[in-house]
Amino acid sequence: MNSFKINIIVNWFILINVKNVQSFLNFMNFYKRFIYDYSRIITSLIHFIRKDVLFVWFQKCQIAFNIFKKVFIFEIILHHYNSDHKIVIEIDALNYVFKDIFFQYDKNKIFYSIAYFLKKHNSVKCNYKIYDKEFMIIVCTFKKWWSKLENFIYFIKMIMNHKNLKYFISIKQLNHH
Repeated sequence: MNSFKINIIVNWFILINVKNVQSFLNFMNFYKRFIYDYSRIITSLIHFIRKDVLFVWFQKCQIAFNIFKKVFIFEIILHHYNSDHKIVIEIDALNYVFKDIFFQYDKNKIFYSIAYFLKKHNSVKCNYKIYDKEFMIIVCTFKKWWSKLENFIYFIKMIMNHKNLKYFISIKQLNHH
């Protein structure tokens, strides 16, 4: 991010009304897909943009505001893809959405995000079992990143939080009855 935008963020005025919150959220809107745990952090600020909600700036609102400022000032939100570095893809299938985050290690073995993808399930896919959603996101992830992955020389590490897929990839002893 260029120094002009960082300077704007550092000197961002305190949010004192709904218009200020809306202005800040509009600015953040582009970057939301690149900030890890964005939706959890932003919930206290989104509360103010609802109709008929009294504007009271709580401590947790200030904490969320400060977290976002620190993310922009001190962290590089995204790095450029480098085909010479190993890839890690984190996937997560939730009830209504799935996400994947594309990471790489740099030359100093530091873990950086390259891209973030979030997609809402349609009404049919919301009814899938969780293991079907996990398989679906694996397929969708490889389709989405195929241009980067097809000639990749290293193993691709995938991180997921559901243990039910371990059953499918484990070696099974078949019995004859």
